[in-house]
Amino acid sequence: MDINNYAPSYSGLYGKNFVSVENLSPEEIYEVLYTAKLLKMKTAAGERLTTLFLKQIMMISKTSEAGLRISFEAAIRKLCGGIINLSLGGKQLENFVATGDVLPVMKELGLDGIIVSTEENGDAFSIKNLSSVPVINGNNLASPCLAVSALLTLWEKYGKLRGLTISAVGDAKNNPGIIEAAVKCGINVHAVSPEENEISEEIVDSHAIYGTILKFSDLERAVSDADAIVILPGESAGSEFCVTENIVNSMGENASVIGFFPLEKDRKIEGELFDDSRFLKEKLAENLLYAEEAVLSLLFNKKIEK
Repeated sequence: MDINNYAPSYSGLYGKNFVSVENLSPEEIYEVLYTAKLLKMKTAAGERLTTLFLKQIMMISKTSEAGLRISFEAAIRKLCGGIINLSLGGKQLENFVATGDVLPVMKELGLDGIIVSTEENGDAFSIKNLSSVPVINGNNLASPCLAVSALLTLWEKYGKLRGLTISAVGDAKNNPGIIEAAVKCGINVHAVSPEENEISEEIVDSHAIYGTILKFSDLERAVSDADAIVILPGESAGSEFCVTENIVNSMGENASVIGFFPLEKDRKIEGELFDDSRFLKEKLAENLLYAEEAVLSLLFNKKIEK
């Protein structure tokens, strides 16, 4: 289905968990994208957003990376919601989940939802299985909000998703969410990574009903007919996978690069390209905030008013 022919209902995620792209349908991704765009328009028009009014969200954090925690807290406050920060160190998180006595009664304790911002992607799944309120995965590498923000940035840049070709560079084995979301929206994906970090055949096969995922080990070959490069979160794939100015120049005038912080200059992206207008770092950061606002709004409201 083409996103530009989709008629959004601004609903459909109420009361659900938002922990993995794998479990999202194309229609659910479209609803988040359209809602993010709607909230962005409302903000530009000076409208006050109140979709989290009287809602209380708890953020469980145990990570040194602050990007998603900052944007989630900003999103909650912009939507007039309340936030409770629970910072767990050492084995406190393991004990919190293992004990399992508080999570089933979170709703009765006055909470409406939980954001899990920890170093382990699996923490959100463990907490989701016990929690009585919706859980959002805020992991800095695997949050589905990262995938939505990348798609929103591509949609704004090119005016479409279906028919685009992107080269996704990095650890596709451990961070496949952006690739999965892209192909579900009709984007052709060139997954560029070392052999030991390539995307699994299971994901390639299971997503064939939506579109094509091709594996590449050579960055120059992978970008030859691509519209954009997406640098995947996580560790650097090696110097041969560093996105350089020459690589982007070879792609044509309308090429762009998307990359998530923290980014290692001259390992993931060439220093000269970091401040180039084709590297959409400010736009991606802005759209991450609106993606999170959209997810929060949809999970805690049966319908968003236009």
